[in-house]
Amino acid sequence: MASKRIASTAFALAAQRAKKGGAGVTVVHKSNVLSVTDGLFRTSCRQVYEEEGWEAKGVKYSEQIVDSMVYKLFREPWEFDVVVAPNLYGDILSYVSVA
Repeated sequence: MASKRIASTAFALAAQRAKKGGAGVTVVHKSNVLSVTDGLFRTSCRQVYEEEGWEAKGVKYSEQIVDSMVYKLFREPWEFDVVVAPNLYGDILSYVSVA
């Protein structure tokens, strides 16, 4: 499944950064409204984190709903190491981080 490959890549990147002092992956979704599609993305990311043992490798896991992520990314961008999101939310977040 593509979501699992994307999540695995994000966790691997965070693990490389964790060697330099701790890193985390933030999964961005809207599963409170889009429970089937975004719920599957969120569940897939969580499964990869747990099954591949990323916690033991020093990688932290967190989730954010896209609405609050836009606000937090604007106000506190230093709080985020690696962000993984479906394509639409990635486009929204990249616009916020440039503006």
